[in-house]
Amino acid sequence: MKKAVKYASLIASAAGIAAVTAMGLKIAANDYEIIAECLIVGICLIVLFACAVYTIAKKDE
Repeated sequence: MKKAVKYASLIASAAGIAAVTAMGLKIAANDYEIIAECLIVGICLIVLFACAVYTIAKKDE
């Protein structure tokens, strides 16, 4: 399970960084339709939060 949490957090971080980069490029090109990227970043943050909570919970055991 540790590997799954580790890889999930790595994938969520990479996807979040890619989505934020895409948002920045769209805003720089005066294209303000960034709803999809915002949803991706939100999902990535939820996954990262869940991974952090799981890691903290497992350290207490």
